Amino acid sequence: WHPEAPAWPAAPGPKGAATAAPIEGALTLGAKLTLIETVVFEPGAARGAFSARCLPALIGGRVVISDGARLHVYSPKGSLRGTFPLSVKAASKGPDRTTPFEARVAGWGNLAFAPLLLDGPLSPARRTRRADGSFAGRYLSLTAIDVRSGRLRWWDGDAGRSQAPSAIHGGAPPGFEGSPLLEKLRGAHPLACVVGPVRVYVAYTLQGQDPELHLMAYTRECQESGTLALRPAWRAPAHLLTAERQRGDAGDPLLAPEISAALSLDSRGGLIVATDVGVVAALSPRLGEVRWLRRVAPGRSRLKLPAEPVLAGGAGAVAFLHRGRLVSIDARTGIQRWVRGYGNAINPARHFLDWGDSFLISGGPEVWWIRKRDGKVVGGRRLGLEARAVGRCARVGGRLLIPNWVQGPRSALLVMDRKTEQIVQRVNLPGFAGPANVQAFGKLVVLTNTHRAAFLRWKTPNENRPF
Repeated sequence: WHPEAPAWPAAPGPKGAATAAPIEGALTLGAKLTLIETVVFEPGAARGAFSARCLPALIGGRVVISDGARLHVYSPKGSLRGTFPLSVKAASKGPDRTTPFEARVAGWGNLAFAPLLLDGPLSPARRTRRADGSFAGRYLSLTAIDVRSGRLRWWDGDAGRSQAPSAIHGGAPPGFEGSPLLEKLRGAHPLACVVGPVRVYVAYTLQGQDPELHLMAYTRECQESGTLALRPAWRAPAHLLTAERQRGDAGDPLLAPEISAALSLDSRGGLIVATDVGVVAALSPRLGEVRWLRRVAPGRSRLKLPAEPVLAGGAGAVAFLHRGRLVSIDARTGIQRWVRGYGNAINPARHFLDWGDSFLISGGPEVWWIRKRDGKVVGGRRLGLEARAVGRCARVGGRLLIPNWVQGPRSALLVMDRKTEQIVQRVNLPGFAGPANVQAFGKLVVLTNTHRAAFLRWKTPNENRPF
């Protein structure tokens, strides 16, 4: 492995790249979803190894999926274009399945920014003063990979003297030469990132007697050598919280991150961080100052669920979902406006998405439409007696795409009409077991769980040309 060598053949230019153009017009012509391809992506270490819940992204005309240890890049038709690390043996096992970690990818041009759990020669040389046994000696690392060429453009590690010298591992990541923050960076695990117009914002956990959560901003710079440099944009990381370690859990805390975080940038330029421990906060993207921080009591559920990104709540509010409890918060002051619970202790509300003046909330075998103004339920239904769990849904025009797990390896993607709340199409997904996530990118629809991905497209009755 060499970080400056392409990991897979160079891809053609953006001429045939997939785009996320609106397709509302196609839906009025009786468009139906057609299954193109179902693929099984091999996680790190070995088939059947742990793999995190993942959410597909469309970056540079490629579908990019992270399982927490490897990055898988596909064409819009479902053809594998490459993986990083390239070799399965060079990759680590993914995060434990009991962890609330959810693998997300942020895009900037053709670059995919993803936290990956690396091992072996890819594991950063963590020469820190305080030993850290988290992840059984492995570390989550922030990587930036060009999805068109497969080239590793940035990496927060140092492979040491055993590797060929290069701009990537010349003792420090590009942009950190001589920085006093390097010591802290190498003792941290990046959990999530979000990309703005000129900066990359990263949430880190520092594992100690009790885990801590910090945020940091980096300015992107392209050097003459072609190397991407990330230079610290804040004087110091912003400390957000210290979470009390849950002692006596059945899970091994050394094999899983104990904090889940999700980052988002609101329409007013604010940086919002949500966590799975009930803390939500707004920060200044320019200086990293905490504008407000709020702790939300969980609902009745004690399930370990990944943090959900905050959504705009209308009229200057943001919405935060925590273990089945939805909270509306004033985006400027952090004052709570209203709070409501949905679902129950076994099947709490897990995911939500923006639907105009409403939210669509999914959890268990049900979906609900919630009015943003006051949290009142204004629609929704149960998906049948056999339905066990609904994953992350997606909106396409006036239709809702619902990944529905029934039993065992029996799953289907349901298409619901918003006005009638009736299921207008059902696409069976052989081999999918457990809740899945779906994302819509124009005519392309991608559904993923921990080991599989399904590629679908909208097709009108008189359309026979290939995608």
